[in-house]
Amino acid sequence: MGAYNYGPGVMEKKKDLPEDDDDRELPKETRDYIKRGVTFVRDLRSGTVNLSTDVEAGGGETAQANVAISSNGCGGLGVGSDLVFPLKTTKAAIREGTTLNGTTLTWCRDSQTNCHSPPGSDDLYKAADIFVEPGTEVVAATSGTVIKTNPGGKSLSVRIHGEDGNYYHYQHMEPHSERVNQNDRVEAGDAIGVIGGPKAAFGTAPHLHFDVATENVGISRDCVASGNCEGEKSVMIDAQPDLVEAYKTLPQD
Repeated sequence: MGAYNYGPGVMEKKKDLPEDDDDRELPKETRDYIKRGVTFVRDLRSGTVNLSTDVEAGGGETAQANVAISSNGCGGLGVGSDLVFPLKTTKAAIREGTTLNGTTLTWCRDSQTNCHSPPGSDDLYKAADIFVEPGTEVVAATSGTVIKTNPGGKSLSVRIHGEDGNYYHYQHMEPHSERVNQNDRVEAGDAIGVIGGPKAAFGTAPHLHFDVATENVGISRDCVASGNCEGEKSVMIDAQPDLVEAYKTLPQD
């Protein structure tokens, strides 16, 4: 609060000036806060702010939140307790969805279970298809290491081994739009690509396919064609509750 009490207007005026005699009369803690505030403003204007804060959790424990937030482009980030919403967007854009051949599709944002494999179905494919316009930025839902990309394919996909031990798969991005490479370290909220058009979505409406699994497996086209994907699908986690929680923190418009 020291920088706030000193005055944000003064911080703005002093952003390009050296420390003066008046500054030296202030407590060292206040001077440090002012310097941090000035650095934050400069980083924000340059395009990227790395936010790393200690958040007090229940029982007096401290949890580390580390989210890379971009100030460029449209929309913003939705941050839940367990993951970041995997698109930099708005609630309005999610509600609008995307249209192909006169049919509009939207993500089932009001459901607490995934739409790929609802309770009672024989399908075990617990994934999310989140329909947004091409060009929407895809971001890492959690921190981890990139273990697979296919930048030369018809549809860019990225797989990240999360710090929680799970595997996060992102599909239907624009080819060659990758912002990461294999073995890169990413933080939650880092950009990894952008949504592609119908071609990247294999002829369907533009969307992000997002799934989480406990093992490093992908749903191969061979198993889809044969209808025998049970072994691969059985390790998948229903991320819908976490997605809905993060979605609720997105900006409205």
